[in-house]
Amino acid sequence: MAPLILLDGDLLIAPQALKAALPVAWGQVLARRHGGSAAEWERAYRRVVEDWGSYWADLDLTAEDSLSQWREGRWRVVRALFRLCGRSAPPIKALPFYLDVLPREVGRLCAAWQPGVAEVLGVLAARGLRVGLVTPYLSSALVQGMAEAAGMDRWLEIFLGPDELGQAGLEGLRWAEVARRAGVEPAAALPVGMAGLQDVEIVPPPADLSSLPDLIDQQLEA
Repeated sequence: MAPLILLDGDLLIAPQALKAALPVAWGQVLARRHGGSAAEWERAYRRVVEDWGSYWADLDLTAEDSLSQWREGRWRVVRALFRLCGRSAPPIKALPFYLDVLPREVGRLCAAWQPGVAEVLGVLAARGLRVGLVTPYLSSALVQGMAEAAGMDRWLEIFLGPDELGQAGLEGLRWAEVARRAGVEPAAALPVGMAGLQDVEIVPPPADLSSLPDLIDQQLEA
């Protein structure tokens, strides 16, 4: 089987572009699902962002139950959007839909990739490499939707967010566990970026994304 390259999401995703895209994307998706105008839902999302810290102040994403706390914070945000739009909040049984399903629709409306990502992924695929993306604080559903909208899901075959990793962040997480969750043996995969992983030598990310394929070739040949 071809080697698997696991990339830190920070290498490929432009954080400021994503931050700018999310209010608009959530507005469109929620308006389509629940009525009202997209602008109304977008305004609600922006109001939540303005007071973002209050929704997360008592949560600890470094705690042993960081995954549960990460999901709780996201659920608070969803419920706040409904409250700010004067609607009844969804019941707790709807939590999986809003946290695990709907973000994929939102992601399809977010163009937030670094310049040149498609070209780099195309080169890696042409060299016979499989590629996965690790986003320790971003929903894998959101990122998969982004990849689908950009036509990059043909190159990105594995998406590991907090739900798949079993925690928020990488602190204290062992490489063997990450590889297992990606479905491969540790020796069959190469981690690029992802500082904080235990028991593995991380390949430092290149300063220029376009040099990533050659950097990976050098590592695989070493």
